This record gives sequence, C-alpha cells and structure tokens, in this order.
Amino acid sequence: MEFIDGAIEASSKASPALFHTKATVFKALGKQEGISSSLRDRYLDEALGLLQRHGGLKHNYTAGSICEILLFQAKRRIRELDAGEGQRLEDEAAVRKLTELERALDESLQRFPGDNVIVTHRAELHAALAEQPKAIALLKRAHDANPANEQVALRLARQHVDKGERAEAIQVLRRAANLNPGSKTLSFELAQNLMADGELNHVSEISGLLRRSFTEGDSHFEAQFWHARHEFLYGERERAERVYQQFTKRTHPYVDVGKRRAAVRSPDGSFKLYDGSVKSIQGDFAFVRAQDLAGSVYLHRTEIEGYDWGSMRVGDQLRFRLGFSFRGPAAMSAQPL
Repeated sequence: MEFIDGAIEASSKASPALFHTKATVFKALGKQEGISSSLRDRYLDEALGLLQRHGGLKHNYTAGSICEILLFQAKRRIRELDAGEGQRLEDEAAVRKLTELERALDESLQRFPGDNVIVTHRAELHAALAEQPKAIALLKRAHDANPANEQVALRLARQHVDKGERAEAIQVLRRAANLNPGSKTLSFELAQNLMADGELNHVSEISGLLRRSFTEGDSHFEAQFWHARHEFLYGERERAERVYQQFTKRTHPYVDVGKRRAAVRSPDGSFKLYDGSVKSIQGDFAFVRAQDLAGSVYLHRTEIEGYDWGSMRVGDQLRFRLGFSFRGPAAMSAQPL
C-alpha cells in the first residue's frame, strides 16, 4: 500500500489502474478470515469508494470488482438473516445491500452483455438467495411494504422465475412498472418475461416496453438489441434498422457486435426454420432472400453446414435458423436444399 500511495502522489495524473490496484488490496484485506465485522466493512467500503470514483460501472474490470464486493457483502447479510422481530434493522440493511447489488449488476450487464465475470456474480446471487428461504420472505415483505422499489421487485421476480413461477414474476414486475413508468430496467425485465411467456401473445405490450428500455445513444445495449430484434420480427422494420445503423457506425469496445444469438423459436420451443435463396455473395459472407421475412438476411461462411462455400452460387436454396447480432438479422446453421 505504501508503494501504491507513493506512485499516486508522484504522478501528476495518476493512472486509474493504480486506484484499481489499491482497491484490490483493500478487497483482499476485507476478505481475510478472523477479522472483526467493523474492520471488514471498513476495508470493503474503502475498496468500493475507490472503484466507484475511478471507473465505476463504465469499465468492465471496475464493474466486475464492484459487483464482487457487493456480492460478498450481500451474502454476509443473507447468512445473518433472522425471522425474529428484533432483526428489523438487520433486515433493512440486507434489503439495502441487495438493492445496491442488483442495481450494479443490471447496469453492468446492459453495458457489457455476456461478461463472464458479471454473469457469474449474478448466478451466485441467485444461488445464495435460493438456499436461504428467509431471504425470499424478506424480499416479499419488502415488496409488499414498498412495491415501487424497483430493485427489490427485480430480485423477487427473478427468484420467482428460478422457481418456475413466471406468472407471479410478471405480476410483481407489472405492479412495480406501473409505479415507475420511467424505469428502463423494469420495462426491460417485464418485456423479457413476456417474451419468455409467449412473444406472439404480447407483441404490442413488448414493443412499448422495449422502446422505454433505453434512450437513443445510451449504454443500455441489451435493451437496444432486443428492441431491434422484436421490431424486425413483429413491428416496424424502420425502428430496427435505426438501431442496426447506430451499432454499425459507433465503436463499442466491450460489445461483440457481430455475435449471432437469440435464434427464433416456434411455440413448442424448437428452432423455427426458414427457406431462402442466395441473393448475393461477397467474399466470406452472403445475403439470403427469404419470403417469410420479406427481405434478405446476412449469412457468414461459418454458418453453412455440409456445403463447400466456394461452390455456392447465387440462386442456391438454403434452409436456416434465424438469429440476430447487434448489426442485424443473420442466418444460422444453414443447410443446402
């Protein structure tokens, strides 16, 4: 710590990496066995303060560390839960910590979709709550007392989903979203649950929710991805195209804009298959015209199966799954007919 402080003092403009390293030292001190709770909290709060002032949730490495510390603190609070009335202050502290963690996880995953470290932290939180029934009871009490608390509603809804209670999750989210009409996070979470419940059954509502899940130019990248996908399939293609053009023009250092995912499925859960013909070929990619889609979709050579790319010609017939990237719709697992 002396070396780090010396380096910071000797720098006219200290590198953020120095503050991140200092926070890492505090984090390690706070995770030591056998220290008092007050000293542990002091070390971890020092680490959090440094991370939040120098990078915060704007960089994936600081966001991951912030979520890690908050998760460590939340797990401690969960283990200490008691159903007794005398635990009111402790219960409130647990709710505050869970709220802080949930907010950090949501914001981080919008900025850095699929980041393995942050995704793992969210999974660990799911598991920790599932193992502690008192934590779920606490969330229900907190939601009933203040249904407008968006982070409590999000966490309670996610625990319902984990238990296979999708309808209850939607009910919790609708209640909170009605009380927070400006909440991007609640709008996105409710849209995701309605899509899982049956996208064709909620097309109009999902469209409205996804439009409220981000503002143009913000860092809610996942919301923009799903909004463009939904509009391409069921709404206004022009809305989808605006999102795709934005991701093509802008630099997104933490987002794999070319990754193809979210393949369309049939109501029975199987992948929906589309038939089309090759419209044009340009080097390692092509465009495939599909009548069911009223347009053409991108095809990369890595997505063609059982066929030599070099022998493919304009007009060849293909059957494929339809996936999406941040740049638009794309054929996946294509096979010649």
